[in-house]
Amino acid sequence: MTSLRATIRSASPSVLVFALALALGAGRAYAQSSDASLADPNSGETSPVSESERKAFYRDWFSIEMIVFERAADPAQDEKWSKNLFLYYPRPRAFLQTVDEYLAGSPQASDDGRAPIEIPFIKLDASQFKLQAIADNLQRQRGYRVLFHQSWHQPLKDTGEEDNLVIEGGDVFGEHHELEGSITIGLSRYIHLSTNLWLTHFETNYGQESEHWPALPPVPKPIDAQSAQQDDNPDSSANTDTGAADPALQQNPDKSDWDRAFDDEFSLGDQFTNFSNIESSPYLIKQIVLMQQKRRMRSGELHYIDHPQLGILIRVDKYPDEDSQ
Repeated sequence: MTSLRATIRSASPSVLVFALALALGAGRAYAQSSDASLADPNSGETSPVSESERKAFYRDWFSIEMIVFERAADPAQDEKWSKNLFLYYPRPRAFLQTVDEYLAGSPQASDDGRAPIEIPFIKLDASQFKLQAIADNLQRQRGYRVLFHQSWHQPLKDTGEEDNLVIEGGDVFGEHHELEGSITIGLSRYIHLSTNLWLTHFETNYGQESEHWPALPPVPKPIDAQSAQQDDNPDSSANTDTGAADPALQQNPDKSDWDRAFDDEFSLGDQFTNFSNIESSPYLIKQIVLMQQKRRMRSGELHYIDHPQLGILIRVDKYPDEDSQ
């Protein structure tokens, strides 16, 4: 275990040379960073990894960076948002974690005793972001606010088999963030992005009448932080949550995610209709804005997903960069 922890801590993912420019409003952002080479995770007592093993491991790996931002609603449009919503987190789930959060889950080495070459869904340090200048420019623009900005590495699975990556961002109100939900990124001929995000506007509870918005589903957490490389083993749990530990799933194994979301909506709704105890519910839901979209993308390009109140900037690059090897 000691050697595995040391290995992971020493394996900082490389940042590849790049140049990116994007016009935003009257300004133009440019971001650039570089790193000499991919850090070798095979140190300490672990066995070396051959070049063929490394290439096979990274065959479907990509580097992903995503910004989700809010833009102020246009009062002139006064758009009405439906309250007939079913908010839920599909399975299987994956979670972005720091190295320390991953290590706290007591990760295990693979069957052959070697540390995994790299752990997926580990948050990269902000110094490695390629789109930081764009995020800074957005934050300076009046009427825009960055809610989420992260970068990570992961293997892309076939479309229909993707992990649902849990997303949280913005300010915290009680047990919830302003931005919640999940995304999937799958691979076929193209890269396919699917968003299942919602932006919640909260207001202080002073005993006013409820707006009758649906209750927010509890935010799932990793059942442990073992290596997501064990996903191929159906008996293992990793950086992803398959839902096996979900009581609702155990009690209703034949129910679909949609049915369970329907049950959760009614079972959790009472806590938002009882205003006699303001201390236990200090915030009420004023509005929920849903963003469910699909986008077909190419790697190596910056993509923008539009929405009346939200926007997404996302870039997916092959990882590691073969030209840098």
